[in-house]
Amino acid sequence: MLSGLIPAESNLPSIRLFNISANSFSGTHPILAGSSNLSVYDVSFNSFSGPVDTGICNSSGSIQFLRFSANMFSGDFPAGFGNCSSLTKLSLSKTGLTGTLPDDLFTLSSLSRLNLKGNTLSGVVSTNIRNLSNLVHIDISFNNFSGVIPDVFDSLNKLEFFHASCNKLTGGLPPSLSNCSTLALLILRNNSLTGTIDLNFTALPRLNALNLASNFFSGRIPPDLPNCTQMMTLGLAMNNLVGEIPSSFKNFTSLYYLSLSGNNFSNLFSALQILQNLPNLRNLILNTNFRGGESMPSEGIQGFANMEVLIIANCALSGSIPPWLANLTNLKVLDISWNHLTGTIPLLLGNLDNLFYLDISNNSLTGEIPTSLALMKSLMYSNSSQESVASQYYPFVILRNSSGRSLEYKQYSSFPPSIILSNNKLVGSILPGFNGLVNLHVLDLSFNDISGTIPDLSDMSNLESLDLSYNHLTGAIPPSLSRLHFLSSFSVAYNNLSGKIPTGGQFDTLNDPSIYTGNYYLCGTPTKNNCSDEESNPYPKRDDNNGNHETIWLYVGMGSGFATGFWVQAQFNRT
Repeated sequence: MLSGLIPAESNLPSIRLFNISANSFSGTHPILAGSSNLSVYDVSFNSFSGPVDTGICNSSGSIQFLRFSANMFSGDFPAGFGNCSSLTKLSLSKTGLTGTLPDDLFTLSSLSRLNLKGNTLSGVVSTNIRNLSNLVHIDISFNNFSGVIPDVFDSLNKLEFFHASCNKLTGGLPPSLSNCSTLALLILRNNSLTGTIDLNFTALPRLNALNLASNFFSGRIPPDLPNCTQMMTLGLAMNNLVGEIPSSFKNFTSLYYLSLSGNNFSNLFSALQILQNLPNLRNLILNTNFRGGESMPSEGIQGFANMEVLIIANCALSGSIPPWLANLTNLKVLDISWNHLTGTIPLLLGNLDNLFYLDISNNSLTGEIPTSLALMKSLMYSNSSQESVASQYYPFVILRNSSGRSLEYKQYSSFPPSIILSNNKLVGSILPGFNGLVNLHVLDLSFNDISGTIPDLSDMSNLESLDLSYNHLTGAIPPSLSRLHFLSSFSVAYNNLSGKIPTGGQFDTLNDPSIYTGNYYLCGTPTKNNCSDEESNPYPKRDDNNGNHETIWLYVGMGSGFATGFWVQAQFNRT
């Protein structure tokens, strides 16, 4: 990797291709004055600063490719690119530019690719964009553009990719989008768009991915969406959509990923009966719907043979954990938390050989933890299937609300291998067999009625988070837990533990006294109880009835331990 300064007025009259990308050059970027034959100019992924100088367009009329991305430029988006009359590709993503787009940008009639992602650009999207009739790819995401999306797409009949997510766009979907018969990806999530999803999807046969999540769309799901016979990814989460899943969705055979979370859909049984027919469906996210007193269907569901991610959380569903889950032999991620499910945890969950993320927390489940959960194959052995959940279409990130009011599953990176059983009414002891789950990263048994001692868990070599708080555990904290070298979040608060808190290893970094609160016979750092005074400790034992099972504890201290990309965020307001 090269570094240093490059003279701003570098004289290279015969050069045709100038590519110094992916280095550590700094200062102002070179202009290359007098390089009349230059066609490719790429200074991306460096540390150039100052303004972007469009003087290079005055030096060569034959430039076709300009790439300034991933630098540390400053100032407003410059005028002058209009002088690069032959330009076909312009990339200024993540450059630190501000301001509005200049008018001369829209004179580049040969431009096929425009990437302005990740700046602080503002203003409206100009109707003059219609002049860029050769555009194939446009990305203006992660900026501050506002106003309506101009209804000019009938002039952009070559457009394949339109990404404008994470802006401040308002209004409805422009009808002329239906005229872009070549459109393959339409991504408008995280704006303030309103109205109904009213496009002629029959006229969009090549649409492969549609993401309108986190807007304010209302009405029902368009029944003609399955006419997009190449669509693999559909994201309509976090809107105000109502009604039932259209019966036409049974013909959505190409669909791979479907997220409908955070709406007001009804009739879960009908939805599952329709969607179980989709042979390629791998990811189904339905949380925060069906909240009108519905129950978890216990029978009548026989499909989903290829399902890998199933999320039906925060739906206030009654009933029990359904037996048809046993047929989902490819399931890797299951989240049915924040419901009103009762009964015991069935053995079948531990028999799903590919399951590595299980969240059945915040229900009213009873009984003991089944021994099958300590024999989950994907958590006992190295399993590459855990890596295949994420892809370019749906990198998963978990956004969790500690009040349960708005769990949100957006596009996410990956799930840490987890068993989350918190906030139920489970009894019995902690399974010693958990010690064999060497690939488990998160174990959360908090807010239950579990008793007995903490078993040896020191072989759980990848464990990063262990929460045993608000139970009825007795005895000592095993000193062997200090061998858990990745443990970065730990709590045994409000139990009846006693003895000395272990030292060494990760325990030397767990300095928050609150993680031991409520165990009056624990002593040692970081508590104030001196172990030499342990026997004369005046504090009485905790009353077993004072554990408040309505309280929600959210630990955000996982820090650097989470190499798998687990993002926990308390989010009470819609963003």
